[in-house]
Amino acid sequence: MESRFQGPNGTLFGNKNKKLDKHPDYTGDLELDRDCMNHLINQFNNGVQYPKVTLAGWKRVVKKNGDVFLSIKASVPMAKTNNPAPRPQTQDDDFSL
Repeated sequence: MESRFQGPNGTLFGNKNKKLDKHPDYTGDLELDRDCMNHLINQFNNGVQYPKVTLAGWKRVVKKNGDVFLSIKASVPMAKTNNPAPRPQTQDDDFSL
């Protein structure tokens, strides 16, 4: 049997058990793969107090009953670079030794 797992993903459905305003509007699950888990563990081991993954969500509709839900994908955050963009070369920069 083929695995249905296609990377870190999950769903959030409207909370049908919501009785109070403080109850969540949506509930669901998020399945993480080994790479994502290793990334979280590495962050924790490197002193990051609150390790993160990046989430993206798409609003979807269940065809059978019209219920709206969010399809979620998780990924390792893209590394932020603090390197400034390279300075355009000018005539003065073009010299030989």
